[in-house]
This record gives sequence, structure tokens and C-alpha cells, in this order.
Amino acid sequence: MGKLKFEFAVIPKPDDNKSNILGLVSITDTQENSYIMPKEYQSMSLHTELIKAKTFGMIKQSIKKRHEKRKVWINLTSEMENIYFKDENMQFNGFLLEKIEIKEEKATENADHLHTKQNKLKLAERFSIEKFSKSTTNVTQWLRIF
Repeated sequence: MGKLKFEFAVIPKPDDNKSNILGLVSITDTQENSYIMPKEYQSMSLHTELIKAKTFGMIKQSIKKRHEKRKVWINLTSEMENIYFKDENMQFNGFLLEKIEIKEEKATENADHLHTKQNKLKLAERFSIEKFSKSTTNVTQWLRIF
């Protein structure tokens, strides 16, 4: 294991939603598998080995506002490998992290659906109603149709 991509974000403090803290939101490995960090483990005070990394200083200076995010690759030390990776499983101090499943939809299907042309006259008839007139005697029925 050489390096991992860590996603850092400024998040609300768990016990006080008015204050902001820097947190570790997710971890991605070299095969582009992403793992989400549970909220109780997101605070950077728990990730002491990451704080020691040189890249962390740049991250801390670059993000200040709530919900700003940065994804950076960090080379792992042996201590970091013990904390974040064990037996080919992504973990944090013995807690296995949940893998994020990314669903990809085919763009061609959506594009084909958007380009289907319908007769505009039929669409206008479907979405318009008759005006209230003397021939329409029941007002409540006309309002339900409207």
C-alpha cells in the first residue's frame, strides 16, 4: 500500500452545529474504491498521524468555509498503514469503513429520452382545460379538473 486519497472538509462540530471543524470525510484507494468515514470518526483530532503529514498543513490553510472540500493523495507511513489499512480492508483503528457504491447511468438512454419529439398540439390539449362558461354548470367539478 503506497498512498491513499483523503477527502477533507470543513464540517459542523458534532456537539455544536454553530462551530466548524476540519474533518476527514472519505478515503479512496488506488483502485478508485471510496470508503466513507462515520460521523463520529470525522474529527481531525482523532487522526493524529494524518496531522503530522506535510500535505495536511496545506489543506488546513486552503479550506476555511463550511462544506468546502479537498481531495489529496497522501503517501502512507507504516503507522498510517496500521491505522487505515489492515488485511486488505479499509479501516480506522479497528472499525471497518463502508464502501461507497457509485451508480453510473448511461447518458445515451437519458439523451434519447429527451430528444423524443411529441406533437405540440397534443401536449397543449393535455395541459389545458376549458374556460368556465355557461355550458359548465358545476363549479366544483370544473375546479377539480383545474
